Amino acid sequence: MKSIGITGGVGMGKSFCASVLQDWGFPVFDTDLASKRLVEPGTESYHAILKLFGASILAPDVRIDRKLLARTVFSDAAARKALESILHPRIRNEWMSWLDVQKAVNRFCFIVIPLLFETESEKDLDQIWCIACTEQSQLERLTDRGWTSAESTARIDAQLPLRTKVERADAVIWTEGLKETTKEQMAHVLGL
Repeated sequence: MKSIGITGGVGMGKSFCASVLQDWGFPVFDTDLASKRLVEPGTESYHAILKLFGASILAPDVRIDRKLLARTVFSDAAARKALESILHPRIRNEWMSWLDVQKAVNRFCFIVIPLLFETESEKDLDQIWCIACTEQSQLERLTDRGWTSAESTARIDAQLPLRTKVERADAVIWTEGLKETTKEQMAHVLGL
């Protein structure tokens, strides 16, 4: 079994690549989805985040307002580090447990980790793919999500530069242009 970590900058196509892999029948663990699940009301993470940031980050339905929390942590590096100290170990435990199960039954399995190098997760994986596009495409995609220029810049600046991720990856999947071209690159890297 080969474990492959998928990383890259925000808005560069990691989710698209993950969905293609799932369509092809490969198991994929998405740490962003795990993060959302871990902050549901009643969880340990929810209570720890509430204790750290207070009730002002709650939506009317008492769920954590993820947009408000993001604005808070992406404008304050210390707050972001505090949030990461709550979530990253829990997320890591989830994907490592998942990986243990996958090892016995799958030839390839994939873990989407946007902050893969930042969390030093590469040491626990067999191969790293960096999903990449141009800065212009990245900014257009983030604008399409409804993000302001300041929000996009804050998210981009919170991650390692793309060049560093590309240099440290075993393979780079370029997501410019046609989706079929991206799929062809993925199939080539997998030897399909």
